Amino acid sequence: MWLTFKSIVVSIVVIQAICVCTIFGQTYYDGSACVFRGNQGICRVITECPSILADVTARRIGYGDMVSCGFKGKNPIICCPDNVVDRVDTSTSTTTEEIFTFDSGNTRRPPTTTTTTTTTTTTTPRSLPMRGVGSRAKAACTRFSKDVPAPIDFQILGGVPAAPGEFPHMAAFGYNDISGTAWNCAGSLISERYVLTAAHCVARQSNMPTIIRLGKTSLETDDDNAEIVDIGIAEVIRHPDYLASLNYHDIALIRLSRDAPLDNNFIRPACLYTDERDNSRSDVLVATGWGTVNPDTREKSNVLLKVNLTIVELDSCNQTHVSIGLDRRLRNGLNNGQMCAFLSTKDTCEGDSGGPLQIMDEFKVSTIVGITSFGLSCGSNVPSVYARVAFYLEWIENTVWPS
Repeated sequence: MWLTFKSIVVSIVVIQAICVCTIFGQTYYDGSACVFRGNQGICRVITECPSILADVTARRIGYGDMVSCGFKGKNPIICCPDNVVDRVDTSTSTTTEEIFTFDSGNTRRPPTTTTTTTTTTTTTPRSLPMRGVGSRAKAACTRFSKDVPAPIDFQILGGVPAAPGEFPHMAAFGYNDISGTAWNCAGSLISERYVLTAAHCVARQSNMPTIIRLGKTSLETDDDNAEIVDIGIAEVIRHPDYLASLNYHDIALIRLSRDAPLDNNFIRPACLYTDERDNSRSDVLVATGWGTVNPDTREKSNVLLKVNLTIVELDSCNQTHVSIGLDRRLRNGLNNGQMCAFLSTKDTCEGDSGGPLQIMDEFKVSTIVGITSFGLSCGSNVPSVYARVAFYLEWIENTVWPS
């Protein structure tokens, strides 16, 4: 449940009582430099930080999303990203003026000279860009998208089959099973060597995928005319804050054992979305996967399916999940690292986990907005939840493109 500003202040006071504001060896105080969501900021009393106050008032953030710097009396000091001074320009000007006076006989006396010195200081605030966050992902997107072939002409649960090559970033996860290989999760190729997925798909050491299949829309048949490309897994990198007992930070990267072949029309990395705000309701979000198509029999699809979904604003989605008691694995409700999408009778389902929620441009190039994380049940009236890619962009870039 979202808290009022007053209760946020009280909550921070309680937290501060048991946690001195020394974080990772750094002591913070009013005026200290700090970092909030990857942006530089200044520690300020919360009432002097308009952007944080606006987010609190609009219920976009709660106390757990803030970075605490301490207290000034009873007032909490938080890391504020507003108006960090980027440059201070100081200019000095000197004006000399001759002043004439007259005696009683109206005779002008010799002039006196007055010198006035004026110092002007101009501060240039900055809007705190994300210190280059997103630039590496955008550069990779440009590189991978420059040779995209002509758009494919084409017209999950309730979904329709995808055309071969329509989603060339799709990766199917193969797990060892008594009957052979079970395709139980999916992911998105985002570079020659890395696949983006959900952390819960690679959370159990006893049940890890053994191969990543690329370039196929039909996993077990040849009707897509695409060669099977199976690549081993060199490393699984879950987000450092992920806990299997909770539904937060459900994002992971898989480093492949060799580079994916990008010399055909069936395998190509996707782009990454860089805006942390909810998409417009007019944006068409496309979910793709090989997951369950019949909730009763748990039958999975051999063919890659796609379905169009609509964004559900985070506040509204959070209220829905809280109201029906889905809080055991969401102790603090949904946070800004999560997003929701929904369309009645159409949904992602079991087996779609880790797959992308994406938008597509006029050339049918996919940009990954979210990662399929969890939902109440397949095709229910409750929106499904996705990990918000832009929120984790710095972590992704530092792992995939460290330089």
